[in-house]
This record gives sequence, structure tokens and C-alpha cells, in this order.
Amino acid sequence: MTEPGQENPPRRKAGRFKTAVVLVITCALTGFLIQSLLPQTVGEQARRYFEKSLAEHYADWDVTIQRGTFQAGTGLIFESIEISPKTSRANLVSKWWSQQPAVKIERLTVFADLDPQKWMSGDSPLSTRRIAIEGVVANVQVAKDNAISLETLYPLPQMGPACPQIDLYGVVTNVTFEAAASRGSSDGNVEPGSTSAAMQPIQLRWSDIAISTETTNNDAALIAGTSRKRKMVFARGDSNFSGPIELAYDKLLDGTNEQLRLKTTIKDCHIDDAIIARVRSRISKWLPAKARVRLHGDLSAEYTKQNETDQFELDLVVHDGNLDDPRLPSKIRQARGRIQITPEQIKLFPTQANFGDAHCTLRGTAALARQSRTSFDLGPTDFHFTGEGLTLDRAFAEAMPEKLHDLWQKFQAHGRLNLRAHATNPAPLRSKAWTLQSEVDIRGIDVQFDKFPYPVEQLVGTIRIDNGFATAEQLTGRAGGQRVNCGFRVPVRLDPDAPKVHTKQVTIQTEGSVLIDDALITSLTPREAQSSDQGSVSTTTSELIETSTSRSVSKVEQFVRSLRPRGVIEWATATLETDANGNSSRQFDFRVSGGTLRYDKFPYPLYNVEGRVQIKDDLVRMIGFTANNAGSAKVDCNGLYRIPNPTAATNADSELNLRFQIADLSMDQSLRVSLPESTRHIWDSLSPGGTLDQLDAHIHQSGTNPLDLTLVADQNDSGQVTPDSLSLRPVAVPYRIDIVGGHVEYRDNEVRISNLRGRHDGSRMVADGTCIQHPSGRWLLAMDLHSGCRLVPDEELIAAMPEQVGRAMRALDLRGPISLRGKTNLLMANDDTSTPVIDWDLLLQLEGNRIADVGPVHSLRGEIQVQGVRDAEVLQAVGNIALDSMHAYGLQITSLRGPFSITNEQLRLGENARLPSPNPDPNGSGVPIVGALFGGKISLSGGVLLSSGDFEIDAALANAQIATCLAEIGQHRTGITGRFDGDSHLEGRLGDLDLLKGNGRGSVSGANLYQLPYLVQVLNLLRIKATEDVAFTNGETEFSIFGEDLNFNRLVLWGDLVALEGGGTLSRREHLDMSFNTRVSPQNLFSKVINPLRDNRYTLWTIEVDGPIEAPTIRRKSLSGITQTMEDWFPGMVRSTTADGGNVNR
Repeated sequence: MTEPGQENPPRRKAGRFKTAVVLVITCALTGFLIQSLLPQTVGEQARRYFEKSLAEHYADWDVTIQRGTFQAGTGLIFESIEISPKTSRANLVSKWWSQQPAVKIERLTVFADLDPQKWMSGDSPLSTRRIAIEGVVANVQVAKDNAISLETLYPLPQMGPACPQIDLYGVVTNVTFEAAASRGSSDGNVEPGSTSAAMQPIQLRWSDIAISTETTNNDAALIAGTSRKRKMVFARGDSNFSGPIELAYDKLLDGTNEQLRLKTTIKDCHIDDAIIARVRSRISKWLPAKARVRLHGDLSAEYTKQNETDQFELDLVVHDGNLDDPRLPSKIRQARGRIQITPEQIKLFPTQANFGDAHCTLRGTAALARQSRTSFDLGPTDFHFTGEGLTLDRAFAEAMPEKLHDLWQKFQAHGRLNLRAHATNPAPLRSKAWTLQSEVDIRGIDVQFDKFPYPVEQLVGTIRIDNGFATAEQLTGRAGGQRVNCGFRVPVRLDPDAPKVHTKQVTIQTEGSVLIDDALITSLTPREAQSSDQGSVSTTTSELIETSTSRSVSKVEQFVRSLRPRGVIEWATATLETDANGNSSRQFDFRVSGGTLRYDKFPYPLYNVEGRVQIKDDLVRMIGFTANNAGSAKVDCNGLYRIPNPTAATNADSELNLRFQIADLSMDQSLRVSLPESTRHIWDSLSPGGTLDQLDAHIHQSGTNPLDLTLVADQNDSGQVTPDSLSLRPVAVPYRIDIVGGHVEYRDNEVRISNLRGRHDGSRMVADGTCIQHPSGRWLLAMDLHSGCRLVPDEELIAAMPEQVGRAMRALDLRGPISLRGKTNLLMANDDTSTPVIDWDLLLQLEGNRIADVGPVHSLRGEIQVQGVRDAEVLQAVGNIALDSMHAYGLQITSLRGPFSITNEQLRLGENARLPSPNPDPNGSGVPIVGALFGGKISLSGGVLLSSGDFEIDAALANAQIATCLAEIGQHRTGITGRFDGDSHLEGRLGDLDLLKGNGRGSVSGANLYQLPYLVQVLNLLRIKATEDVAFTNGETEFSIFGEDLNFNRLVLWGDLVALEGGGTLSRREHLDMSFNTRVSPQNLFSKVINPLRDNRYTLWTIEVDGPIEAPTIRRKSLSGITQTMEDWFPGMVRSTTADGGNVNR
């Protein structure tokens, strides 16, 4: 049996093994957990620490780090770092950042070693060897005040010792300009494409950036003052405006010695409109919005500094440059050149470009004088310019330097030239004068000299500018189609401080006739200078210049232009000079041939003008001018014009004297428009025509006084009227009058007419008169018509009368001449809206006139006095008729007297006439027109509507003697007595008998009618012997008129024995149809005794008259109505015979 001690040792050994196995497994598991969890824990703790440190440093920014890890052997790795402005800070929030962070880093790797001892001592347990930053995007915005949006991110936070090596990969910087984006959307001149481009950032793409820092700061070096620190930066990348970009920065601090070197190169730089749009707000003052730039080149710059000494060099090489600037006259294309800038000078190597169609080369140097570290002044400057095929025009001149522009302004040259110029200036920025030496080779230039700006074309020659003068000895060209030679020597004032030189001379000669056109006339005015020296120029031109609405016009041009000349001139010389004292003189001498003139103030057209003009300083002479008008008129003209000269000692005013002598002057429209406008209404009112024998016109004006015009017209006496005889046709009475003699004179705004004699067929006129201006401004023509004036009322005269009077005269159809005398006044119209006013006081003399050629009214003799006025509103006239004798329908009326009046279309006669004074009655004058007829008195009153000829007349005849009446109609009988009285009312229309109507009555008393043939025949039918005892003593009638028919409604004749009572008609064909009943006369004794015969009308016989009035048939029917008579006397007898009552009443 074993002992207990012998069995226990093996059992303890097995327990230890198990314990060891458990411990190993536990350690392995612990190591595995530590290895798995330690990186995440350390990285998260580092992320939180790093994020907190950044947030505390950047209080205005939101900082987020998405993830942080620790990788053994490498270090800490931070991913997705974003820095954004806090939304509460409005000044940091922009449209761009509202969409994405300001700074974004994809990965930041810190290569470091873990040192637990530092951790235990409370320091950072990491020792940083290197930092690698990948995927950096920085969005930078430049504000309007040039503040950079990310500037508040600096300085960077200090989280330990500086890292010796920092590497960045894939860095992108987006730069936007705030003002560019805002203005791009509001500027109307910016195109939509450029607006969108302006909102895009300028992008710098850096493939790699290496930053290394070397520091030696041991205690011994610090004590010895030999510490050394060096920082180097090297970047490589490109951009959206260039190719490769390299940047090198090296700064060394070695004790007290400081060295700095900065160098950059940009290859394949291309600047276009898209790039310009991004920085437009920064360069708008130098480059307009509409300018277009394209530039391709290389740029290198280097800056070195050692302690206080620095040096720089800027070298720009342009491979291809294009500029389209609206300020330049032409586009710059294919520019190639090089410019180098150092602290000592600016050097422009030969640079070539196409300027429009010209090929230009520019080279030069400008010394730099350094005043401070950043301030320089330009020293001596020297430029050489060569231009082949330059186009010279106003746009090109505007781009010139001021003095060259002033020189161009004197000549206003346009065309092509070759230019070689050398300009120097000792100090351009200190307003020193430029020295210019140039030679201009002209090849077809058009010029206009400022003193005599007549266009000279295709000018060829050479102009040299040197020693302050521009000189041309022999320039040839063409002016007005003719060859011209000119030369000049004028000062070129390039130095504003230099004394002014006045001496200048310009000479022009032509080799032929030059057309007188607007260009030549305009050149008589010196062109005003547009330079800063205008004040001195105005001293010599102020006496010549008169401001107008469009441009300044010299007095010479104003006068010559007022002549409206045309034709050609043979130009001898034109010389303009200015002496050393600044006194200008000019002299022109030429002859006009084949020209025309039409002076504005007397614009009568003259043709075939020949004469000579001399202009010497202020005096213009017209010598021996002759001309013709469009007709046969012959014109001679001489005169002078003195230009006002306020600077002269006498302060002389202008003076104009012209005299025209014209023969056989045609009264046409061209002469009308030549008269002053204030007198044209006289012409229009008189409407002259034909040819005037002689006219003498004198025009004079002194200074600003009104124009003095004197006209004297004479028409030689002629007894015949020819087709071109002078004639007048007044508008108020458009009746042509041929002038066969007279004298008219216009002077001092008054027209006087003397012994004016005119005729129109059988009409004659002899008159004097005047024409003066009425206070109303209109012209008043007063004519005094003398005895011997005679009018024939023909169709032309009637048509010239007022419409109402003309219609009445046509209806009246008066024939034969009318003598007249008296006065007329015509107030003429002064414009198209007014009408003439005419008044008259005339006495018309009738000398046997008649109405119509074969009318019933003739042999009118006597006078008619009429006064009246006619204006635009009313025609009024009053007058008196005083006819000694007239015949109407074979009857003679004598001593016809009475008033009449006319108001517009109404003619009132006799009692209806409305007289103006002394006591006008609105109902009429109350005085009829009276005359003598048949030994009695005839009176007339009524009215006539002149527009239509309608009339209404009341006529009365009183105490007409029957014996006289019978004698007038050719029935001469002795012993016949009696009187006739009657009145009538007639209505109708003149010239239309169909519309005539009226009525009247008449009576015969105290007559003894029995010897008349008709009455004798009637008495014979009644078986009564024609004796005085049976004569008809009384009678009454009532009649009416319709057209040409006369109806006797009632006609009664009675005597002591019998009475005739009846009626009838006298037709227009002079046919009688009348019936009379014979009765016992009421004066018969038998009718007075027998009661039935007295109280009743009993028909004893019926007499019928029928047939033409020259030979009527008279028949009698006896015992007519006897049955009725007997029945009336004896009732109940013969009642059976009353059935034939119709025959009784026949």
C-alpha cells in the first residue's frame, strides 16, 4: 500500500498547468481586445480633442470632424473635416457658403510616435514627424472692400511643436469676387453669358504643395546668437486661366541675416472675356464693360531680398494679344512683344501689332526713379513709333495725346498715311513737355484747314513736325474737282509753358474753275478750335462768329449764303496770315461766271450771273455783276458789304448796300417771293401779272437796323394791250385790269400810286392811290377813281362780284357801259385765315343801258349812288336811285327816285330799305321808290333775295291819266278823260316767269270811254250808238297772276246806260277768254224807278270775247235768262220754261 505522500505531487502539477492555460488564454484575449479597441478609443479621443481645440480657436465658425482613428506605426487619421461659418454671423454667410463649407478636407494624417512618458507627464503623447493633407477644397470670397472671407482663419491654432514637414495633395482654391457677381446681374451693359461667367470662381488647382521647416534652436546656438530657421514652400499646379504654375518660396533666418527669395512662373496664360468677367469689378475703371480682351503669353516674376536690400524682375512675353476697346478707333490684333520691368527701368522690346489695317511697331524705355520701397517715378522716357498704312480719322485723333489732337483739329485730316515719330520726355509724370520729331508721309488724305475749311481731297506730300512747327512746302490735291496746290507753316504747341507763337501762313491756289457749292460757302467760316486754347482763338474769330442753332457762322458766310450763289468761280488766290502780334488778315479774289443768285432779303432769282468779288479783311465788294431772270429781264447789280468788327477802334457796324436795276421785269411768282413778307399781301391782294417796263430796287441795312428797301416801278404809256402787258387782278374783286401806264413807288413802308391807267376790253380805269399799313397790321389800299372810269358789266365783271351781287346781276342782265367815280378802300388779308375787307362810295352813271339784249326794259339813264362794305361776315350797302328815264314794256317811267339797301343776300327797295342814319328804322325807311308813269305817280317797295332771285314787290299807281295811258299804247283819242288807280303784290323769282304769282286791283273813275275800237264794237253788238252819252265812266277790277297767265277775277265797267260785269283770262300765249254780262247801269234813271232793276242784277245780254289779243272775236247772246227774269217779275208764269236754266246761266 502506498503512502499518501507518494500520490499528491502529480495532482498539483496538473492544477498548475490548467492555471497556466487559463492565464495564457486570458492574456491572449486581453491583448486581442487591446489591439482591437485601442485605435478607435485613442482616435475618438483625439478627434474630440482636436475638434474642441478648433472650435475654441474659431469661435465664429462651425467645425466638424466626422471620424478620427489611430493607426499603429502611422499615427492619427482624421477624415471629413469641414469648416463653415455660423449662420448667426451674417457677414460670414454668403450664397456660395449656404450651399457648401468654406473649407473641406477629406483626410488629414498625422505621422507621429506614441510616447507614454509624455502622456504620464500630462503632455501630448504624440511626437509629430509629418503631416499629410489630402483633398482640400477652399472657397474664398473677396468682398467689395477687398476683405478675404477666410482671413479670420488665421493665425492657425498652435497645438504643439511645429511640424517639420507638411505635404498637401489635391488642393483646390475657388476664388469669387462679391461685387463681380452682384454687378453682373444688374448691369444692363453686361451680356447674359458674361454674367454667368462672372459668377464662376477663379480656380487654382495644386497637385502638390510641400512645406518644410528647419529649425536649430539648441541652447548653445541661442546663447551664441547663431540660431537658424529656414522655411521652404514649393507648389506645383495649374488653373482655369493658365497651364502649369510653379511657385517657390525660400526664407532663411540665420542669426541676424535674413534672406528671402520668391519666384513664380505661369506658362500658357490665357486671359479671355470669361476670366475678365470674374474680376470686372476690380478693373472696371481701366477696362470698360464692352471691351473684349484675349491674351496668350508667359509670365515670370522673381523677388529677392537680403536684409534691407531687395531686387525684382517682372518679365511678360505676349505670344498673341487682341483688344477690342470702344475707346480705341480700331481693334488691336496679333500683338506680339515683350516687356521687362526692373527697379531701374521699364523696357519695351520691339512690339508689333495690327491696328486696324495698319501694321505698327513700338519700342522704348522709361527710367524708374525709386522714391520708396513701393513708390516709383518715371524718369527720361524715349519712344519710337512706326506705323504703316495708318487710317487717320476723328476716332484715331481722339486717341492721340492732347497736343497732337489739337494739331489734327486744325486740319481734320482723314485718310491713310505712314508715320515715323520719335517722342521724348524728361519726366512725363511731372507734366513736362514732350519733344516730338516726326515725318508724315501722306498718301491720299482729305483735309479741311480750320481757317478756311474747304475740303481738299486726295492730298499727297510730306509734313514735317520739328522745332514747334508743322511745315508742308508742296502738297497737291484736288478741290472742287480741280487741282489745288497748298502750303502752310503753323505752330505746334506741345509745351503749355512755352510762349505762344502766333505766326502762321496758309496759301491755296487752284488751277481751274471751282464749283460754288455748300462746301465752298461753309469754308468761309473758320472752324472753331476745340482745344484748351480756345480762349485765345476766339480773340481772332469773335468778330466773325455769330452763333446759330446748329453751328457758328461767320458774317462773310452769312452774307454769301444769303445770296444763294451757284455757278463756278475762277479762283486766283486765297491767303490767310497771322503776324507775330496775332493780327489775322485774309484776302480772296475771284470771278463768278455762269452763276445764279437769290438774295434772301430780296430773293429774286438771277441767272447767267457774271461779275467779280473781292474780299479783303472786313470788306466784300460786288463789282459789275450782270444777270438775267427766267424771262427777258435784264439785271445790273453793284454793291458792298462791310463785316462788323467790334475789336476795331471805331467799333464799326455792318453795312450793306445793293442796287438792282431791272428792265422788262416779269410779274411772276419768283418776284412775289422776293418781296418782304410784310408786303406780299399787297401782291396777293392785287395779283399782278405781265411785264413791268422798269424797276429800280435799292437795299440798305446798317448794323441791326431794319432793312431799308426802296422800289420804284414805271410803266411806259401805251395805247395798246399786248399779251405781256402789265395787269392787276385784285382778290377782293377778281377782275383783270391791264395797266397801260402809271408810276408806283414803295418807300418807308408805304406804296404810292400815281396816274394809274388801265383797261379791260371796253372798261377803263384812271386812278391814284396809296397803300399803307393799318394799325391792325394789315395793309390798306385806298383808290381814288377819277372821271373817265367806265365798266362794262360783262360776264367777267359779274363773276368778279360778290356771289350774291353776281347772281342778281346775272338775273338782271344789264347791258351797256357804266361810268363811275368815287373812292374805294381795300383792307387786305394778312394771312390765309383772314379775308379782305372792302368799302366803297361810288356814283354809277347809266348811259342808255338796257336789261337783256332784246328785253322789255331799256334806255336806262340816270345815276345810282351806293355806299357799302363787305367783310368776312356781312355785305352791307345803301344807296339811292336817281333815274331820269327808263322804258319798260314800251312804257316810259321818268324821275325814278328812292332808296335801297343790301344786307348779305337781301336787297330791300323803297319802304323796306334799311338806312343807317339819321334815325334808322328796323322795319324800313318808310319812303318808297317813286316815279312818273302815265301822268301819275308809281311807287315801288319790296325785297329781292340775291342768292336765289326770289322777290316780293308791292307796286302802286295813283292818278294815272287814261288819255296819257292810251297815248302811250298808241290809242290817240281826243276828248278822253278819266283817271286810273291801282296796286298789286307780286312774288316770284327773277328770270323764271313760271314762278310768278300775285294779285291786285284797279279802278277807273271820271272817264268817258266810247271811242275805243273794242268798246265801239261792244256797243254795236248792243245796238247802241257810240256817243258820249253811252260812254263808260267808271270801272273796277280784281286780278291775279300765275306764271304768265293773267286772271281777271272780277271786271266791271259802267256808264250812264249799261254796265259790263264779268271776268276771264289772258294766257301766256296772249289768248283772251272773257265773258261779260250786260246789265242796266246802276246810274240809269230807269233802274232807279223800277225797283226790281234797282235791287237786282239782271242780265240783258251776254258778250263773249275769245281769240288772240290782236284780233279777238266778240259775240253777243241776247235775252239771256229772260225766263228767269219774267218768273222773278211775275211769279207763277211760264214755270214750265225754267228747265233750260242751264242755258240762261251760260
